[in-house]
Amino acid sequence: MADSGYRTDRLEALLAGDGNQHEPATPLDYLHRGYELAFADRPTEAIASAREALHVQEPSSDLRLRVLAFLISLHTGEEESEKAKEYLDQRLQLLTTMGRDVQHDVEGRLGLMLFREATVEELPTLVKELDAQTAADAPPAILGDLSFAVGAAHASGASHLEATILMRSAANYYQQDGNDDGEAAALMYLSGSLMALGDEDRAVEVIGRALELPATPTIHASMLMLRARTGFGTPSRALGAVDDAISALEIYQGAGIRQGAIAAAATAGQELLELNEASDAALALRIAADEAERDEHPTLPILRLNLGNALLQSEEFAGAISNLTDAQRLMSVRGSAPEQLANALSGLGHAQRHTGLEDEALATWEESAGLFEAAGQFAEQAQILLSMGTLLAKGGRLDSALTSFEAAVVAARREEINPLALPQALHTYGYARCESGDALGLVELDEAIELSRKLNTPWLVADFTDSRARALFALKRHVEAIACALEAADMFSEAGDYSAAGNAELLAGQVLLSQHQATEAEAILRNAISHMKEDLGLRVAAWTAISEALDQLGRPQEAEAARAEAAKIADNPENK
Repeated sequence: MADSGYRTDRLEALLAGDGNQHEPATPLDYLHRGYELAFADRPTEAIASAREALHVQEPSSDLRLRVLAFLISLHTGEEESEKAKEYLDQRLQLLTTMGRDVQHDVEGRLGLMLFREATVEELPTLVKELDAQTAADAPPAILGDLSFAVGAAHASGASHLEATILMRSAANYYQQDGNDDGEAAALMYLSGSLMALGDEDRAVEVIGRALELPATPTIHASMLMLRARTGFGTPSRALGAVDDAISALEIYQGAGIRQGAIAAAATAGQELLELNEASDAALALRIAADEAERDEHPTLPILRLNLGNALLQSEEFAGAISNLTDAQRLMSVRGSAPEQLANALSGLGHAQRHTGLEDEALATWEESAGLFEAAGQFAEQAQILLSMGTLLAKGGRLDSALTSFEAAVVAARREEINPLALPQALHTYGYARCESGDALGLVELDEAIELSRKLNTPWLVADFTDSRARALFALKRHVEAIACALEAADMFSEAGDYSAAGNAELLAGQVLLSQHQATEAEAILRNAISHMKEDLGLRVAAWTAISEALDQLGRPQEAEAARAEAAKIADNPENK
């Protein structure tokens, strides 16, 4: 598995357009190029490349058979049945010349249906032929083609169990015949049906087998993408999924298959975002967006949105603003869904805030909140209103901030899907009210705590209880604040967050100090330090508070030693 530096180098090379492109030279090259063009939905060019495979050099008889089969399939797909029949006649003549009389007879009877997806009406004919040829112990090439045709029809009709049986047989027959491309194609269908049946582990095994074959690169790319998608949400496969998507991207870009490149780059980018690898995610998503822009692809607005969010996460704020503004413009022009435009505006507002454009951020967020409301996404609306309130409070506009926080609570009460939206909004609004001197904010905080308790989220109950203690301190209700802070500390300990427990005890000690209860403060603060082994900043604050307690108690030498301990930790962060 590639390390992050190698992954970055690969993505940078792809962004620069340094894919391994080459011009076809041999008949096999032209056939593979034809496969690539067909995959890119460029059938006219695919036909031209396949024809060139017949004339650039004299191909072997086996290769000529493959080229003719491909041409028949292409013309059938384009509903050019007369041209397809011409190539079928050539293939039948070649089969006769090669002495493959059984295969000649089978293909002569079935005609074009063997080279395209069979209809429901045609399927019984194919099944009957497969049964007859199996009973007659026909050559593997014939049994492979018939098994593949019947299996593909079953897969298309969502009969995946039958499809797995037939595609496994087809792959084995093609292996006996030495047809690597046929075996790989059958394995691709097999893995897809296994995934549809929920058997991802076996599907991944099948994909691994297919990737060991010297098959057409585009088949490899398809298989890599299938395996990449099995890694989503699975920690043990996540990095492998990223590397698979990048490998597929290299193949698609080198072959000029833009649609495949877009999908592969977008897949890599989204998985990297999930892994918090924002810089590499931005590289992958920039490739996807650039490819989509060249092709005027319909996914361009979403790709610009995702790229903007990746740049925001990696703190490249100017680039985030540029891409999110572009996403907003494209979505407006193309009439995208309100929630998509709201998401673009949400990210844009955050990027603007980080660059000091606070008034612009507020205006952007206000529009985003309205769109989320129109889309019925009230949790998202509430989150935007909370962001607006936080920015307003930071700028000293407390009345406007409280209005925004209150509106967030109103929005969250309308939310029916995300149960955490309301307690989070109540928590923020209640604490802000208390900080402004309004004791009625305790009502919102108590409701937030009760809702969190009902949701069985003990850490959140502890966190909101800690906020209630700080709110009581702000309201100068010191005795209640101390008791509440110690209650929060116990809750954090029970939830396994000992650093947060120490922070709550630090608050209790600081409140005691403010009331000149130094003896009690020292005891609590020393206990707090035992919970702060992993948080050096809190330990500095605790030792500083202990020094103040010791000063109050008239113990100057011990106070100086406590201050020295705080300074030592601050100056030497590794010294714990």
